[in-house]
Amino acid sequence: MGYLTSRDYEKIRKLIETFLDNPMLIDNLFKTLVLFLETKNSIPIPVEKTELKIIDTMSQRKVLREIQKADDAAKRFAEKLLKKNDKKRKFSRVTQ
Repeated sequence: MGYLTSRDYEKIRKLIETFLDNPMLIDNLFKTLVLFLETKNSIPIPVEKTELKIIDTMSQRKVLREIQKADDAAKRFAEKLLKKNDKKRKFSRVTQ
């Protein structure tokens, strides 16, 4: 039964029974779900990789530079917060 236990499948069946009244529909839907869940991990799904062509223009370089500046600023801000937090811990009465 794959990665789900029989108890999980019973719960799925009860959930289907809550929404459907026809026993034949319940059986068919349940069997379809079980088949899907069992074969989900065994069938490889092809993943297509696409190459992005980046046209090197002045505007793109400016955007990349601004992104780099923002990353650097966020890193400095995080370091500043950590230092401030360490100072508070160092002089806190709780840690002494």
